Amino acid sequence: MDRDLVYSDTITVELDVYFQPTLASVGIDSLHVQELFASSYRDYETRPFGAVWVANHDADTMQVDLSFQLLDWMRRPFRQQLRLAPGETRRADITAKLEETILSLNEADTSPARIDLSFAAGGDTVAVRRSVDVVVHEQGAVRWMDGAAPAAAFITPTDPGIADFAGEGLRHFADEVEVFGRPGNYLSKAMVLFEALHQHGIRYLEDASQPYATRREGSVIDHIQYPAQTLRSRTGDCDDLTVLYASLLESAGVSTALVDFPEHVFLLVDTGLLRWEAYRLPLEDRLTVVYGDRLWIPVEITRIDGSFHQAWRAGAHEMAKLSAVKQRQRITLTADAWARYTPAAPTQVVTPSPDPSAYASAVSVGHRSLQSLIDAQVDERYLLPLRDNPSNDELRTRLLKVYVGLAAYDKAIEAALDFLIDERGDGAATNNHLGIAYFLKGETQQATLHFKQAVAARPDDEGLQRNLKHALWTLGRIDRPAQDEMAAVASVSESQSDGLETSAEGFYWLSTAVERDAAKPE
Repeated sequence: MDRDLVYSDTITVELDVYFQPTLASVGIDSLHVQELFASSYRDYETRPFGAVWVANHDADTMQVDLSFQLLDWMRRPFRQQLRLAPGETRRADITAKLEETILSLNEADTSPARIDLSFAAGGDTVAVRRSVDVVVHEQGAVRWMDGAAPAAAFITPTDPGIADFAGEGLRHFADEVEVFGRPGNYLSKAMVLFEALHQHGIRYLEDASQPYATRREGSVIDHIQYPAQTLRSRTGDCDDLTVLYASLLESAGVSTALVDFPEHVFLLVDTGLLRWEAYRLPLEDRLTVVYGDRLWIPVEITRIDGSFHQAWRAGAHEMAKLSAVKQRQRITLTADAWARYTPAAPTQVVTPSPDPSAYASAVSVGHRSLQSLIDAQVDERYLLPLRDNPSNDELRTRLLKVYVGLAAYDKAIEAALDFLIDERGDGAATNNHLGIAYFLKGETQQATLHFKQAVAARPDDEGLQRNLKHALWTLGRIDRPAQDEMAAVASVSESQSDGLETSAEGFYWLSTAVERDAAKPE
């Protein structure tokens, strides 16, 4: 050894040494990870998007810690513990809580991911790792593998821009929305929001490169604009406009459903009526759809360049092409689809809504068109048959309920007074109907007189007594009826088939047996 050499300071090196035999006693047999879609990032926390098969080659039972991490988009890895019997191979599904920043992805990319196993063997810790690149599709990308349901991920009613856009018009037209009472409330909201989009300049632009008819096979990647993006760009294809209109409606409290039509996707709008209440909104049968226990109207939003009624009739025309069985197969409730495709949207610039006064005339025209549709059906279903058979008390009673429900109080009063003058039908029921109509019209004193006459005809009827008490309290003649008393009366009406029916306004309707049978659900 050369003693003239000059040595530097001592260097200390720390090494982590893991024991791993040539053939690990536990290993990854296979690994499968699906492509990911940024717009569905929330779903992957509960919906597996891959699986790893872990095999125990040891003669002993092994406790294995498994972790998965998508390095670019996960803050913390997914972890799971497995207890494997000797010779057992177990499948472990992979889920992940991805970061919201994934919505900033503007083009498809690959992201490195790794699966790690660790377990004890021979007193040491053994680590096994498998790496894989995962394809992550950008925001807005979708593959149509589940009918129209994936579009629900883009129906974002809580987006501030969507809520503001819907709220502006509906606040301005609050009185117009109530013109047809509860039966026409949702339909009127749909009309106002449609005209708002029309005034905003939204245009339908078919995606010529990838029409929905070919994309829906699931063989290609499609792209859907978020509603706020479509409001900003003012153009979109059928799925873009459908999710925009659905978002506005859902924001306004109106339920929607998606229709996976052979050539495109469009929308059903909830009327807010149960199927057995359909008579309260007299419309041509071909303009409505019964699905589940509710009454819906179809709207072809791609007809945004025309009127609401043109879009409504176009939707009805499309639905008529499908058999009843096909209709049921191709309809997906948005609420049901949300259970599989959670809506999420990137932060967007809020787009100002149009001045409601700019489309006020269009809303007025729409209401007149709806009134004409209703009047035509009232003539066909009630007035003409009553001219032929004036003694049809049941039909006349139902007509009164239709008028009151549609807030056509003067018509209801006129028909009911004729009923009393002719001494036809049940006087207690007719006076009760008159009381409700006068009360809702704002003529509480006149309402009270008719409620008193109804109670006089049937003094033991608790529902009629409750209507009278409500009117007397409104006039300040009695103290407010106790809540528990109201609840008790409601409970009686629900548990007994005595003809009491609760209206949306909180009144009781007195119906005869024939009318109740006609109103029962199919």
